Amino acid sequence: MDIRKFCTDIIERAAPDQEMSGQVILCLRRQFVKKNLSGRCTDVIRDVIKESAMNYMEDVALANACEREIKQHCDPEHQRALQGAGDRDSNSVLQMSQDDSKGEVQQCLMNKFKERLIKSTECKQQIARIIQESEIDINIDPILHTACQKDLHKFCTDVESGEGRKMTCLLQEYEDHPNRLDKRCHEQLKRRKDLWEMSVQVAPVESVNELVSQITSSPAKTYLLGVICSIIGVIFLIGITCGRVTKRVSKENKMK
Repeated sequence: MDIRKFCTDIIERAAPDQEMSGQVILCLRRQFVKKNLSGRCTDVIRDVIKESAMNYMEDVALANACEREIKQHCDPEHQRALQGAGDRDSNSVLQMSQDDSKGEVQQCLMNKFKERLIKSTECKQQIARIIQESEIDINIDPILHTACQKDLHKFCTDVESGEGRKMTCLLQEYEDHPNRLDKRCHEQLKRRKDLWEMSVQVAPVESVNELVSQITSSPAKTYLLGVICSIIGVIFLIGITCGRVTKRVSKENKMK
């Protein structure tokens, strides 16, 4: 039902013998971020995202788009994944089933993205996508979930899982009582907030309405709206300052 609703164009464009499961899954993952999927489909895609967070090779779009960047920036993590997977052709990122059980390659890509070392637009967009996916459910992000497990139990036990509710609870605690959080949890939340801000700037948005939808559906929406308002404020102040300078110069020219 959800495939027919959101991904019909992908199926119609595909050649009869073309393998398109990766494209359909990518389509559904994008709808997952927008919270458009039915409950049953949401559960399935959530599991797919959790598995690919631990094994980046299961995210075909990410593995294809970032093949060069993985070799260039994340080779140690890639080699450790190869050792876990057994003796295979280590020169190819794409032709093997990986056992990246700690999600190290994906974490490495996000770190390089944060450091602005990823140059490929397509790779940056795929990294932005997985960052946005992790906002929806803290269980999707194994590093953050492990770091904040105690705080989740302490502050968010009564909060229902799903649709970013647990993440919203943690972020509220981060904003209101940052000193009460475990140090590791606090550090990981700060890192995620920085990544979320960058992902909104990089992820392709087809319209203003979609941008508003992305921000308002984000557990970090208060923070992101604050950042956007700050940027608008700076632009406004620059405009006023430049306007005054222009008027002053114009007046001086007239006096001459």
